[in-house]
Amino acid sequence: MQQNLPWSTYPLEGNHDFGVTINSQDFTQTDPMITYNLDLWKVWLTEDAQKQFAVNGFYSQKLKTSDGTVYDKVRIIAVNTEACYNANFFLMKLRDDPGDQLKWLE
Repeated sequence: MQQNLPWSTYPLEGNHDFGVTINSQDFTQTDPMITYNLDLWKVWLTEDAQKQFAVNGFYSQKLKTSDGTVYDKVRIIAVNTEACYNANFFLMKLRDDPGDQLKWLE
């Protein structure tokens, strides 16, 4: 994939990335879909971003362009919108902050 995309690419988990509702993320354990997607996209993520993404599919890192330039004053913030999917029935028990994503944003 990296060879075919000449620009920087940043993964983002969200609604319907997990397929049908029965496969929705429950945010209480490591999700196989997050692990699978991380393996596909890790080439574009820093080591710290990979560690954070592996937890619940959200992360932050400094902008890095495909030529390797890192912009210290620009940060990519990727949130997992699966936490907002109203058909994710796992969220009924995690109404306040699934995966502590809001706490992480603070």
